[in-house]
Amino acid sequence: MTDDDAFVELRDVSKRFVVHDSLYHRLFGGREELTAVDGVDLSLRTGETLGLVGESGCGKSTLADLVTGLEAPTSGEVRLDGEPVGTVEDRPSSVRSDVGVVFQEPRASVNPRRTVHQTIAEPLEQQGWAAERRADRIRELLDQVGLPERHADSRPHQLSGGQLQRVALARAIALEPKLVVLDEPVSALDVSVQARILDLLRDLQDRLDLTYLFISHDLDVVGHVADRVAVMYLGELVEVGPAEQVFAEPSHPYTEALLAAVPSLQPDAEPAAPLSGSVPDATDPPSGCPFHPRCPAATPECAEIDPEFGTVGAARVRCLHAPDATGATEEAERADERRRNRPTQTR
Repeated sequence: MTDDDAFVELRDVSKRFVVHDSLYHRLFGGREELTAVDGVDLSLRTGETLGLVGESGCGKSTLADLVTGLEAPTSGEVRLDGEPVGTVEDRPSSVRSDVGVVFQEPRASVNPRRTVHQTIAEPLEQQGWAAERRADRIRELLDQVGLPERHADSRPHQLSGGQLQRVALARAIALEPKLVVLDEPVSALDVSVQARILDLLRDLQDRLDLTYLFISHDLDVVGHVADRVAVMYLGELVEVGPAEQVFAEPSHPYTEALLAAVPSLQPDAEPAAPLSGSVPDATDPPSGCPFHPRCPAATPECAEIDPEFGTVGAARVRCLHAPDATGATEEAERADERRRNRPTQTR
């Protein structure tokens, strides 16, 4: 999959981690690998916000690490602005400057002994900026994120969670990146503070022409910020499409289940039934469609076929039974034909 307007492209990207690799396992077998990301094709267009959603452990953060260069893919290719890239250590400084990161827990992402000024200055120092130039840029950044200049000499324990996330944002955009990866950026904040940070993110995107990869398990938040949504399950993408379509008419049963679990503001709304079962062990994934053991719509062929993407409107959907999905429906029909033609076994 290619996209001429894409700043980020992932081409058949997989990431596997070795779970057991002792001498015993090397000699006698049983070396286990965990597949955190499995065959992902995904593009992120310049200037858009792509929401990446799914349950904990589905591979969202690993995918973010592959984009930022904290991890290298086991197979496949990550491209930034059309050029293949490796890990942070392998990327030239100009490419490293193109990506900023905001982490989930603001207090855990800053050094408690460093002032706000010192924290924001970190990427500028790494790029060799002179002290006077750094000071001017930090004043500009504090203004951009709405943090009074008097906080420049404050330390993390003197700031609220919302203020600290503004510091993290200032650090992330210090080198004028094209892409900002936001890993659960508001999950640790109160609802009222979340709203202000989300407003700030929109304002910064408009003013600075930023591209966002917005990672969250909170679909309500994603629905307010994302232009497109990518849904992950057990390391695979199962649905990718415009946020408006995915939220209004989800085509994958997993997406439907996630949306049904979003709390409703209607007083008479029935609480959603939780998904049955638990996420399978990534070292021993199920055959066929990875979601079929928990899927209320699963049929026998779902245990046999890991479907390719079909299209439903403007979305791509990885489900044999997605409504009107070209491609996926043909696979289901072929599986049904094979099952009918199997010879009868006698005992």
